[in-house]
Amino acid sequence: MKPHTFRAAVVVEPGRLEVRTFHEPALGDYQVRCKMLFGTTCRGTDLAVINGTFAFPVRYPAIIGHESVGRIVELGPRVRHLQLGDVVTRAAALPTQSCEVAWGGFATSGVAHDHQAMIEDGLPTSDTADFRAQRAVPSDIDPVTACLFVNWRETLSYVTRIGGLDRARVLVVGSGGTGLSLARMARLLDARTVVLVGTPSRQGLGEAVEVDEYVDYYAPPASHADRAFDIVLDTIGTSRSVNSCLPHLATGGTLGIYGLHEWGRLEVDLSRARGSFEFYNEGYDESEAHDQTVTWAQEGRLDPTVWLQRGSEFPLEDITAVYDAVRSQAVVKGLVRLH
Repeated sequence: MKPHTFRAAVVVEPGRLEVRTFHEPALGDYQVRCKMLFGTTCRGTDLAVINGTFAFPVRYPAIIGHESVGRIVELGPRVRHLQLGDVVTRAAALPTQSCEVAWGGFATSGVAHDHQAMIEDGLPTSDTADFRAQRAVPSDIDPVTACLFVNWRETLSYVTRIGGLDRARVLVVGSGGTGLSLARMARLLDARTVVLVGTPSRQGLGEAVEVDEYVDYYAPPASHADRAFDIVLDTIGTSRSVNSCLPHLATGGTLGIYGLHEWGRLEVDLSRARGSFEFYNEGYDESEAHDQTVTWAQEGRLDPTVWLQRGSEFPLEDITAVYDAVRSQAVVKGLVRLH
């Protein structure tokens, strides 16, 4: 029998992105095969992988994308907690002999794992940890919304782990998908004040996630100079952005640097700080936020139209156009139709 093939978006080398054809792999015992449905872009990570500037090593060529969902069409023999027809988050293509993966989500066919069955059967954590976020979503959540679960779960876990959100004054710097998500999570976790600093054209989106105030990133008014915040979250991750945050961090407050633009090269001018502060550097565990994300999505408290506006959908074959739109900030997140 002729093996089935699939298409995927590949960063062949830094600066070169194209769609290629691959053979589908055989399924392992705990794996499920998915017909991939949709994926969303992550501006910071994706563009860094494409440009060859990602903070951590990437082996090229590599299939890109890490915010994708697929519908299960085939089960491995030891799968028992996932079912045919389930829509699964973080499904992705696997590495091939000729191509690595930079998560591998932008493909027409993908694989996910029954993490719970692997744990029950005694497989070591080293073999299973990467699959914890491959979770089925309830049938009343549409696949497009499910794509956003990756971003929503990451940011919810991040701010929950920082702690102390209840009645806190929170400043978020950056109005991309992550900034909007962090601001929304802070609001849902009962922060007293949420201020978002971002591009002027996205003020309406800031209002949609219910920030108390939206500040123009390029021209912050002098009236904000003396304001202090208990938690400051920088989604950009450059020396300039971090140092611009420090004067607004209250003594005893917490600084979280979520962005990776200059990771490993940041130069922080501590003299700009008001006093002693805590640097949060514990990351997140996406999977731990799954159940709460499901609840808020079902309740309508997480509205996908904030992150995915009209005109943000592109077919996989137009993958370069997706990133043109992302670079120009025509969209917050591009939606890639995989089938």
